[in-house]
Amino acid sequence: MILTKKQILLMIGLLLFVFSFGLTYSDYVIDNKLNEAYTLSQLTEKPLIILFSIKSCHDCVDLKEKTLSDKKTATFLKERFIIVDINPVPIYFGRFPINDEKAENYPYSTIFKDFSVSRTPTMIFFDKNGNYVNRLQGFYETDFLLETIKTLNPLYQRPKGQVLKLIEDMETAKLFLETLPNIKVFSFEHFKESYDELNPLDYYIIEQATFNSVKNFLDDQAPILKNVYVYEGELGDYHRVETQTEEKVETTPVGFWTDVNKSQVQELLLEEEELVILDVRTPQEYDEGHIAGAININILSEEFEERVKSMDKNGVYLVYCKSGGRSITAVKVMTDLGFEYIYHYPGGYSDFVK
Repeated sequence: MILTKKQILLMIGLLLFVFSFGLTYSDYVIDNKLNEAYTLSQLTEKPLIILFSIKSCHDCVDLKEKTLSDKKTATFLKERFIIVDINPVPIYFGRFPINDEKAENYPYSTIFKDFSVSRTPTMIFFDKNGNYVNRLQGFYETDFLLETIKTLNPLYQRPKGQVLKLIEDMETAKLFLETLPNIKVFSFEHFKESYDELNPLDYYIIEQATFNSVKNFLDDQAPILKNVYVYEGELGDYHRVETQTEEKVETTPVGFWTDVNKSQVQELLLEEEELVILDVRTPQEYDEGHIAGAININILSEEFEERVKSMDKNGVYLVYCKSGGRSITAVKVMTDLGFEYIYHYPGGYSDFVK
């Protein structure tokens, strides 16, 4: 069947439509691997962006699912940056300062405090040496975000040209493969056959080929691809190691919650309409003052577990006591019972009323 020009244009439009809506931020944003992301920023010679976010923050969700999943935004960021999303989850650790390889590793909740993140989402921008440049807070639409980023540093105004580098050891190859969502391994023959169909902004490792042979091939092609790396050894039998993501941790029945500070609590109270606030102090303490809307269930009472069992395990909860001692016991009980979305306020009511 011979297609008319109108039918061809319609099909092209449909494909573009499907492609544009098929993109998500997780296709290129690194998830909770701060140290690895910084190391890759050095290897790729791209500045780093750290996105600080917390679950159920509406602005965080909108920024990720709308702006960062927009093709125009993704193209801009993928050309210029390595971007990592971190959440204040107790099992994740990263260096501070990030550009000091001898620096101590801290929980991400501490990293939030060290970078003075007072609200989420916050995007912190660095130069190529890992030095702080500037920050943006809150939700941004695509065009406004991109124009604002360009004003932060002249470095951000121009996209990086084509990179062709040799990866000299397996550990570096593993770092690329286990960290970047948008990376693929090709044999040299497959790479040559597929060249015209590849995504220009993804990352490619060409295995079992000499650097010069890949370079000579690329010299004869239009400079379409931006990120090409050559590993002269064999990666064919290497499989990406599945690491535990935040989503997987949240469905684990024991040991997950998110610690939040006072500013984040205030943000939750303003933005999380379905938030259930649990005050686990005694009724007397509760009567003397509590966070507005809080439900009082005394952790020291025999009925605590039974009352909690009757609550919706898929709800979003903020749990606090006076100063974190009793509330930590409460969130452990709740995670044992299968509650998945718990914010724990270690500062407690004594911090809230300061």
